[in-house]
Amino acid sequence: MAALSEGDKKYYRILNILNRLNSGSVNTTELAEEFNVSPRSVQRDIERINMTGFSLVCEKRGTYSFAPGISLKSMRLTEEQIYVLIMMRDKLSSLGGPVSEAFDSIFARIVSGTDADPLFYDINTKGLTPLVKDIYSDISYAVRSRKYIRILYPGRNGLKEYVLKPLKILTSDTFFYVLAVPTKKEVLLKYRIDRIKKLDVLIEEYRMPENPDILESLKNATSVWGVNTKEKFSVTLEACGQAADFFRCKTVLPEQKIQEKKDGILTVTARISHEMEIFPLILQWLPEIKLVSPETLRLKLKEKMLQVKSYLKTEFDI
Repeated sequence: MAALSEGDKKYYRILNILNRLNSGSVNTTELAEEFNVSPRSVQRDIERINMTGFSLVCEKRGTYSFAPGISLKSMRLTEEQIYVLIMMRDKLSSLGGPVSEAFDSIFARIVSGTDADPLFYDINTKGLTPLVKDIYSDISYAVRSRKYIRILYPGRNGLKEYVLKPLKILTSDTFFYVLAVPTKKEVLLKYRIDRIKKLDVLIEEYRMPENPDILESLKNATSVWGVNTKEKFSVTLEACGQAADFFRCKTVLPEQKIQEKKDGILTVTARISHEMEIFPLILQWLPEIKLVSPETLRLKLKEKMLQVKSYLKTEFDI
């Protein structure tokens, strides 16, 4: 029997990894030993799968699984077709810009099985209480099905009823939000899911907003900070170790792009609207993350770190 070519080996390896991800989690070290390749080769396979649009979650260093809601069955594609998509995205990644964006749009339509790009941002729901999880599930169904929802939500003058077009679910600081457009006014607003007192999914389906500012905000929103802010600025981070694994797994910043150096350090660039889109992230992954630019933001971060240092010294004598 003829030996498999390098292309054939890559083909069977990627499909094997995909099928295992569809059933559970995978570990890069174990896969490298099984396939008799370097851990870096398996890591590149993982990156190809994630980059194509199969959103992955890092459970711990070197261990990956599909994000909630991701399934090969829903795609209705053959293994050969899935592999071709992965390798196409890998080849197109170097071109960047409109070409990569066009592919991402096409892939999103294939996954969603609808005529429009999915605007649902999958997140980990393990921390939700049973009641909030039920509301979250109803909202996620309404987002995917484009159904109106009716909610009771507290305001300054008590509970008020709203009928909304739910467009996207996001998380920030352990709270979960739905981005939605009210029926009476085409403006993008956010509603904290745990504050919703009652929710009904209505039979009627809605049309997507036509306002280009709303559509742009939805496309780039990865947190609730700066959703309605038009002004953006560029930031550059450097990440290593587990922080680098985190950025390889998931797009967490608007217009996020990563570039890996030979020493394994990632350069992460993004365009944000609010400093709080990155400050909690930096504090979470210290000391394996560094804010490189802009300098104005570095000074603000330094000021916050000095405040933390002062607090620790006062409260814990550190």
